[in-house]
Amino acid sequence: MHSWLERWRILLPPWHMTMLSALSVSYLLLLATPARAQRGHGVIINIVIMLEGAREPYDKQITVTLRDGWGNIEGGAATDKGYVQLVATGDGLHRLLIVGPEIESYDEEFSLETGYTYTVYVQPRRTLTKVATSKAGEAVSSSRLQAPKNAVKEFEKGRSAALKNNRGEAKEHLQKAIRLYPRYDDAFSALGELELQEGDREGAQRDLAKALELNPNHPEAAHNLAGMLVAEAKYSEAEPLLQVWLRGHPDDAWALSFAALGQFTEGKFEEAAANARRVHVFPHQQYASAHMIAGRALERLWRPEVAAAEYRLYLAEAPNGPNAGHARAALARLTSERQTGSQPQ
Repeated sequence: MHSWLERWRILLPPWHMTMLSALSVSYLLLLATPARAQRGHGVIINIVIMLEGAREPYDKQITVTLRDGWGNIEGGAATDKGYVQLVATGDGLHRLLIVGPEIESYDEEFSLETGYTYTVYVQPRRTLTKVATSKAGEAVSSSRLQAPKNAVKEFEKGRSAALKNNRGEAKEHLQKAIRLYPRYDDAFSALGELELQEGDREGAQRDLAKALELNPNHPEAAHNLAGMLVAEAKYSEAEPLLQVWLRGHPDDAWALSFAALGQFTEGKFEEAAANARRVHVFPHQQYASAHMIAGRALERLWRPEVAAAEYRLYLAEAPNGPNAGHARAALARLTSERQTGSQPQ
């Protein structure tokens, strides 16, 4: 695996978590005048989070993660004060991920330039909390069909409470459903989604993994656990879970992109190229970097002309994108190799 692969920047969307708040919020992010950090060449960023219409910072537990323009984690902190101070590695493009109760997961970019003060207003969409249920035509596990009526009743009560944004009550009903029927995969998955929305990553990982232990083909559990692994850059671990999700959602450009990246890291170049090239068939405005994955995989398969076509597609879609320099360098190298008759690297 090449170290530069880790620097490919495929935009991370919100994980399409089905547990979202009904509360419409607005964050006020005050990026105070950046000052050079005393250690190294970082930039100190003060971040204040306020609900829409509020006069005071948000006073419930949230987690804030800062990434650089390549997607690498620069720092993170949990707070119930509505304020954190993080250090960016430098100027340019950065990305903030904010997760907490009563708010929709926020994952957005901002540009940082030394010597300026920035105020960024963000207003996520209004959404309703819901507990995942099986879609029509989707395979249902035998353990789910065997759930006793009293367990199903508790699950439905949990779903109703979640729809009303009563997470505590929803969790109680889901936990009771699990006590009544310890093999209730839907209940474990829904509980994991609630915990993920609340920022309880340890609990979410435990319960989502349990749902998949009971039903390895549970799409929502696979999707949410894959999202957690992708956020930690564990692409090869996320890949088989993304395949579970893609069986029922073959047009998901996010899942296809990261499945391809996971396959590339595992040396599965045929599969990586196929999935990355499928992204182009569907709307993929944020996923032009899939062409970079396809190009690199095709080079490994000794198909330089097709690889060059993928790099050109990337430049056509994102001429000023973060990987534009890589794409142009790859095209120049392939042209030189063709002229000299050498093999692709």
